[in-house]
Amino acid sequence: MLRKSTLREIRTSLARYLAIFAIVALGVGFFSGLKDCKASMVSTASRYLAEHNMYDYQIVSSYGIDDESVDIALGWDGVTGAEGSLQKDVLAVSGDGDSRSLKAISLPEDINTLRVVEGRLPESPDECAVDDYSIADEGFTIGDSIVLTDENDKDSLKEFKYKEFRIVGTINTPIYLDYQRGSTDIGNGRLDTFFYVERDAIDVDYYTCLYLTMDTQAGAFSDELKDELDSAQDSMDELAKTITAARRETAMKEAQDKLDEKKQEYEDSLAKYN
Repeated sequence: MLRKSTLREIRTSLARYLAIFAIVALGVGFFSGLKDCKASMVSTASRYLAEHNMYDYQIVSSYGIDDESVDIALGWDGVTGAEGSLQKDVLAVSGDGDSRSLKAISLPEDINTLRVVEGRLPESPDECAVDDYSIADEGFTIGDSIVLTDENDKDSLKEFKYKEFRIVGTINTPIYLDYQRGSTDIGNGRLDTFFYVERDAIDVDYYTCLYLTMDTQAGAFSDELKDELDSAQDSMDELAKTITAARRETAMKEAQDKLDEKKQEYEDSLAKYN
């Protein structure tokens, strides 16, 4: 009897029944999509980070990072990869003529590798590849140029072999996973975007930071990975101290050698004068 009554109600108000059915179906579909969304996003991000070998730890030293620092890190327990990176903040003119705060980064080899979105990677020291996410907003286009301005500190400008870099491609990097590009001590204090150049384009004999990959088995974004990296914190602190001490000793020796050389030049010149 109840079944017949239900069917009769459906027949007499079919439009309303179908509308309710559609609303319920839509809600179930929406809920199922949301429930599966996180897993899909984590899976996609994990593949991306694994493909481009994103770093686990970053070491920064005021003394800089040299090849000896990289060798020390490679021999450290738990470290599977180490690569130095040279990064400099500069003020540059974009395609629309506005001055922007940009970060120049040396091209990576094995860690934090780049995904080319359009064009290609730089093949000469006067070429660069720009952040694809912000290239349109900041007025850059492929074929255009990034020109360092005279607003930069003179010593900073001297470190660049070229003052103009032609854009040959756009890229994505695992270093930046959201739209924030960080802060800086130049310009308005906010980085607008970044660009990659060959290592030889910047004339300094050190790196500004060291990226490390660790011997971890857990998947990205998992609690297990967080626990593994947290457990390595003390070891990484010790590694940073070791690298800093070694680099300080090297820097002091280089400075002393340069001082001795200048002293000898002075004494030779003084003797010649006398």
